[in-house]
Amino acid sequence: MALGFRLLILALIVGWVMTPQARAEGQEFENSVAMFNKGKIQDALKIWKKLAEVRHPDAMYRIGYLSHLGYGRFYPQSYEEAAVWYQKAADQGHALSQNSLALLYETGRGVGQDYVLAYMWFSLAARQGVKGASQSCDQIATKLVPPKLALAKKLVADWVVVEVKPPAN
Repeated sequence: MALGFRLLILALIVGWVMTPQARAEGQEFENSVAMFNKGKIQDALKIWKKLAEVRHPDAMYRIGYLSHLGYGRFYPQSYEEAAVWYQKAADQGHALSQNSLALLYETGRGVGQDYVLAYMWFSLAARQGVKGASQSCDQIATKLVPPKLALAKKLVADWVVVEVKPPAN
C-alpha cells in the first residue's frame, strides 16, 4: 500500500476517534491564530494560555515562540520561559518545539548549553521533517566526542512521547 494512501487512512481514523473536546480545542486554536494574524495579540494569547493549561502542544509552542522572540509590549523576551514551553510541547512530540528547544540547547540560551540534548532534539525534529533539522543535527555531531555522540544517539533511540493526561475536572 502506498505511503500516501496509508497516511490518508490514518488521518481519517484519527478524525473519527477525535473527541468533541479535542475538535473544539482545535477550532479554538485556529480561531486564535486568525486573531493573532489580525493583530489581536492579547486575545490570542489568552486563548493560548487557556489551551496550554490543558496541554495543547500548538498553543504551548506559540507561547514559547513569543517568549523566544519577544513581541514588543505584548510579550517580553525570555529564553528561560521559551525553554519551559518548548519542552512541554516537545515532550508531546511537537516537531517545531523540538527544533526550537534544540536551538536553545545549542546556543545555551535559557538553558545550559548541551550539545547532547541539542543533537537529540534536532534528530527528533528531523524525523518529522522539520526543514534544516537534519543539517543542524549533523553539525552538532561534529562537536561531540564519540562517547557523547553515542549517548545522544541512544537518547534518540530510547525517546518516547510523554503520555499526557488532561487535568481532572
